[in-house]
Parts: sequence; C-alpha cells; structure tokens
Amino acid sequence: IRDSRIVGVVKDFHSSSMHREIAPFFFKIYRPWHRFTFIKIESENISRTLAEIKNVYKVYAPDYPFKYEFLDDVFNRMYKSETQLSRIFTIFGSLAIFISCLGLIGLVSYSLEQKTKEIGVRKVLGASVSQLMVKMSGDYSKWIIPASIIAWPVSWFIMNKWLQEFAYKIDIHISFFINTVIITLFIALFLVSYQVFRCASVNPAETLKNE
Repeated sequence: IRDSRIVGVVKDFHSSSMHREIAPFFFKIYRPWHRFTFIKIESENISRTLAEIKNVYKVYAPDYPFKYEFLDDVFNRMYKSETQLSRIFTIFGSLAIFISCLGLIGLVSYSLEQKTKEIGVRKVLGASVSQLMVKMSGDYSKWIIPASIIAWPVSWFIMNKWLQEFAYKIDIHISFFINTVIITLFIALFLVSYQVFRCASVNPAETLKNE
C-alpha cells in the first residue's frame, strides 16, 4: 500500500452497514489477479446478460468456476436482523391490533346492552342516531387519548434504544406519536360508531317493551 500510486479519489460512501460510521476505504488493483469484478448491467434480460458475461469469463479464466452475486443482495444481508425484526414487529403488532379490536367490540357490545333502555328513552325524547353515536363514541374516546399518552414514553425509550445501534439515524419527532393516536382514534371510533349505530337503529318501542 505504501508504494501504491493514487489514480483517483471518490466521494465518501458506506462500505459497510449503517451501524458503523463512514471509514477510510481504498480500491487496490492486484496485478495480474483480480478477486472481484464489478459490472453494471441493465435490469432487462438479466439472464441473457449473465450468459454473455459467463462466456467471456470462460475465455480468460477457464479453470475457475463462474460465481456471481448481485450487490443489492449483499446489502440486504447486512440488514438481515433488521428485516427479521421488522417482520416480527409487523406480525405481533397486527395480532395485537386485531385482539384489541375484538376486545373493544366485546366491551362496547356489553356496555350498549346495559344501556339499551337509556338509548331507547333518549330516542323517544328526540335524540337522533347521529347524536347518540357522538355521545357514546365520546365516552370511549376519552380513555383512548390518556392511554396513548401513557404509552408514549415506553415507545420512545424502545425506539431510541434500537436507533442507538446505528451511526446514522433519524430523530424521533412527536408527530410520530400524534399520528399514532389519530389512527388509533379512527379505528376505535369506527368500531364504536358501528356498534352504536346498530343499537340506536332499533325501534325504541321494541327496546322499551323488552325492558
């Protein structure tokens, strides 16, 4: 390396994963042997292009097997653990949302069953279905926002701990948590409103008669 001649300089780039900072890197040509050859190819007719490269390779190195791999596959292997972690969080997160939705539906159904007489009386006194939906939905929404705020510090701690493993990372903005609360409220209000609509659409005469 000390006797090498510099023929060009390029901009800094990541030669390893994002877990590490950009470090000094150099390319050296070992004559007459080359360990790697980087070839940029078009995305169309990849199999045909590889076949042509293989034919040229056999001409200059017939005694060595032709091996190749794509650069994007190499980068993907660097983040294999992150990809697996993302899949695990996606699966368990989706499962948690599904179970939470089932629990919310069951809770709302049970609560509305206890308030059947109240809903019937309110309708007789002139309350519309939309007014009942707004009132009943608000009763559940007031618990969602505090619960989400309580979960913010835990989420921030876990995310921040994970991002510390990377030399280059994004900042955790409060907008991430606000958007989460909005999405949670939307899902909860949709489920609650649907259950309230079904219950409020029943003829109050039938409701009060059963009571």
